[in-house]
Amino acid sequence: RENTKTMTVTESENKKQVTINVTELSNEARKNNVEVEIETTVNDFTDEDAEKGVVIKNEIKVDGETPEEGTTTDTASKPVISVEKPSTYTTDAEETDSNTKKIHAGDEIVYTITVKNSGLVEKTGLKIEDSIPAGVTLAKENAIIVKVTDKDGNEVNSQLGEVTKTEINDETTSTKLTWSDATIGAEQTATITVKVIVNELDENKYSAYIHKNTVTVDKKSDTDDYDYDVVAPAITVEKEVQSIDGNDLDNKTVSPGTQIKYLITGHIFLLPEKDA
Repeated sequence: RENTKTMTVTESENKKQVTINVTELSNEARKNNVEVEIETTVNDFTDEDAEKGVVIKNEIKVDGETPEEGTTTDTASKPVISVEKPSTYTTDAEETDSNTKKIHAGDEIVYTITVKNSGLVEKTGLKIEDSIPAGVTLAKENAIIVKVTDKDGNEVNSQLGEVTKTEINDETTSTKLTWSDATIGAEQTATITVKVIVNELDENKYSAYIHKNTVTVDKKSDTDDYDYDVVAPAITVEKEVQSIDGNDLDNKTVSPGTQIKYLITGHIFLLPEKDA
């Protein structure tokens, strides 16, 4: 028969020690192996520790001595997701004091979404959502490009899956892009570039505000750096009728043979016309 009298658990800051005292073993038990099974659960740890890996060391001692292969070492980690989303312009845009970029209809804006997993294990089931603001339309060619790289910058196969495009068309959002079940491997970075074209303004409308573009990944959000103010030239026209000597002839009666000149003046407001 086997008689286990006591089991003592001692904890310190970085170590938990379990001591089992066996006082008697029957003659039959002495001929066989004695197995002790202890189940443990890995505690949560910080993102910083996850990036380095948490070392879990299990050391067995019998009568104060560590037998051969009596120590095992494991490394624990978890996915650590971060997201960034700047925007760039393919045209020279005027920057105002309010950090608003003034652009024209037809200009191209490129959003760059960077999703990084700095943990030592892959992250599955990620949901990536990008709300394209009202006032722009996805480009017809190469609108969405996905590139995934490892920690050394080498390109690897993407596991983001297919993107779903949902038309919203409300006051703030034109289209929502969704990757609903994405996977990013350990120490990998997914870079998504989204190219949009600024829409034409409505007739008789000379300026419009485009909201910031926000991306949400695993409940973490980031927004591009600037708002956009779409502007177009505002043109008015005045017309005068004069005689050759400069006299005003508007709504006047003239005689046959009188020479008349028409003076047409156009005024452009807001911004000068865009270069061709």
